[in-house]
Amino acid sequence: MRDLRGIAPGMVFMMKSSSGGYSSDLGWTGKKTDIPTLIEPSGTEVEGDDDDLGVVMPWQTLIQHNDQVVAELKRVLSAFDIPGHL
Repeated sequence: MRDLRGIAPGMVFMMKSSSGGYSSDLGWTGKKTDIPTLIEPSGTEVEGDDDDLGVVMPWQTLIQHNDQVVAELKRVLSAFDIPGHL
């Protein structure tokens, strides 16, 4: 990226580790001599979506979701002895 004015918080950049500028201990340094330690994959597991709530839990309407949120909030408030009408 040549125009640094286009950089904003939350943006993600993919760069070659061999370009340097990142220390595994300090984070971003900008020094070309700081080359991060590469982390090898831990196994042959393929990322899936089996832990995605959309797969694990059944689809629900907004009203159903809202009812569950309200019920959970009431449970949390009662655990801290906070009146539910606040």
